[in-house]
Amino acid sequence: MNIREILVAGLIAGTGAAEAVAQEVEEAEEAAEDVGTLDVGTLDVGTEDVGTEAPEPDGGLTIYTGGEIELTFPQDGATQELSAYLEAERNGLYGGVLARITNEAESDEVQLSFGYRAETDQGFSYDLSYSRFFYPNAGGDCCGELALELGQRLDDRLSLTGAVTYDPEAALGSLTVGAEYQASEAIALSANFGLVEEAGSGTEQEWDAGIIWGLSEQSALDVRYFDGSAQDGYLGLSLTFDTTILGG
Repeated sequence: MNIREILVAGLIAGTGAAEAVAQEVEEAEEAAEDVGTLDVGTLDVGTEDVGTEAPEPDGGLTIYTGGEIELTFPQDGATQELSAYLEAERNGLYGGVLARITNEAESDEVQLSFGYRAETDQGFSYDLSYSRFFYPNAGGDCCGELALELGQRLDDRLSLTGAVTYDPEAALGSLTVGAEYQASEAIALSANFGLVEEAGSGTEQEWDAGIIWGLSEQSALDVRYFDGSAQDGYLGLSLTFDTTILGG
C-alpha cells in the first residue's frame, strides 16, 4: 500500500469515527429531553416528607476535663480548694466525676453526676441533672441533689440564668438567679442572688458579684465578692481551666 492509499484509508476511518460520535451526542440529547419532560409526580420517592429536615447526624462522644483553684478570704481565715473533673457527653446526655480537695480534710468531696442538657437556636439552654456527693473523710456517701439550670441569651452581650436544686433526703432546696454582661472580648461582669434552705435555720439569702477575665479560650480568672444573711462578706479568687480532649 502506498502513501496515497494510506491517507485515503485514514480519512475514511476518521469520517466513520466522527459519524459515530455525532450519533452518540444525538442520542444523549434525546435522553436529556426525555428526562426534562418526565412527570415527577409519578416518581416513587417513598413515604418520607421531602419538606422536612433530615435528622441530625450522631454527634459522637465528647470528653471534657478541667480544674479550678479557688482561694477565699472570710474573716475566720482563708480557705483553699483544688478541684478537677472529667465528663463524657453524647447527644446531650452526660455523666462525670468531680473531686475536690480543701484545706479542711472533712470537706474533701467526690461528686458523681449525670444529666441531659441542650440549647435552642434562640439562645435558651437547659440542664437537668442528678448528683451524688461523697465525703471520704466524713462518713462517705452523704446525699443527692436534683438540679435544673436554665439560661437565656438576650443578645451578644447579656444573658440571664436561673437554677433550682432539691435534696430529696433532707427535703431542702435552693433557688438562684443571675445575670452576666460581656463588657469586652476578655472581660465579663456577673452577679447572682439566691435563696438557700438550711437545716434548722430556715431560708437564708446569698448573693455575689464579680469580674471574669478570660485569659485564653480554656482558662479564666474570677474575682468575686460574696455576702449573705448568714455570713459576713468576703473576697474570693478562682482560676479555672476547661478543655476538650476528645470530639467536640
